[in-house]
Amino acid sequence: MLSQKKLNKSPSNLNFRWKYYPDEDHPSIPLIATYDGFRFIFKEYNLKLKENYFFDPSIRLDSLLAEQYSNASKLLGYNMKPPGDVVNGLGNYMSMISQLNKAEELFKMNVANYPQTYSVYEALGDYYVLKGDKLNAIKSFEKALSVKEIADVRKKLENLTGK
Repeated sequence: MLSQKKLNKSPSNLNFRWKYYPDEDHPSIPLIATYDGFRFIFKEYNLKLKENYFFDPSIRLDSLLAEQYSNASKLLGYNMKPPGDVVNGLGNYMSMISQLNKAEELFKMNVANYPQTYSVYEALGDYYVLKGDKLNAIKSFEKALSVKEIADVRKKLENLTGK
């Protein structure tokens, strides 16, 4: 068995962590240790947003997300983008708490990252409806429908155009 003394003498470029599970036994350790291992390996993937980020106008959430996923991409060796549903959810939350500039930045980021996904245009259209920007809402819903015909989006468009 490796001792703590020996582990502490490991090469400095080795990125590791060890943990002792005093309340676990042989059958229970693999699940818990695997979970902890994944959390350690993918720690850069975990989104860490502080509450004040939501209200501080100098902090751009889209830039924070882009930077975090860029760092995670470098660490993991392949290109990653913030998941569209996560960005839409965060954008919807920003809309709900009246942080409309932040919401718009997030929705537009999603459109740039996922231009072939109808839901990013639908979310942007919903944002424009909330803002009272009928023309851009119509354009966004039309774009969503050009990607995929969705009855709910069609209904939103019809409500705006009267057609």
